[in-house]
Amino acid sequence: MVSLSNHERGPVASHFLDKTAVFLATGCGVGFIPWAPGTWGTFAAAALFGFLLRGLSNGAYVGLVAGLFAASIWISQRAALAMGRIDPKEVVIDEFVGFYVTMFFLPSDWMTIAAGVLFFRIFDITKVFPARPLDKKLPGGWGIVVDDVVAGVYANLSVRLILAIT
Repeated sequence: MVSLSNHERGPVASHFLDKTAVFLATGCGVGFIPWAPGTWGTFAAAALFGFLLRGLSNGAYVGLVAGLFAASIWISQRAALAMGRIDPKEVVIDEFVGFYVTMFFLPSDWMTIAAGVLFFRIFDITKVFPARPLDKKLPGGWGIVVDDVVAGVYANLSVRLILAIT
């Protein structure tokens, strides 16, 4: 049996963590779609929500989103370092978090999900205040993720307004 010293284990563990972070941060590879990776990431998040998450209790949903938010900060930071860029466009885990914030306590029918996707993409792309300054000023994974949370809050409020009007 071969035994590795601590010195030999370090790079292997680091390489494994980098690869895992990139895989998760890119939405299991969705972020590598060359055209509009953020939109594809949002579509993947919406599909996952529609098929698996919309049946969760409110408490379980809040716990899941809070856990994903915390994990996504570390994952996106690790992936950005591994990819050698500050905010790689391939990192779409932030779209998952932002879209799930969009859907907080909204009806989970497919029309509302579609409206959530539309409004989330609008606010994620336009980076309405305070999203842009947060994106630029917060370090690492915080900057990658928090602007999408802001977009999710705006999208949630917009969908609520549309539902109230109709």
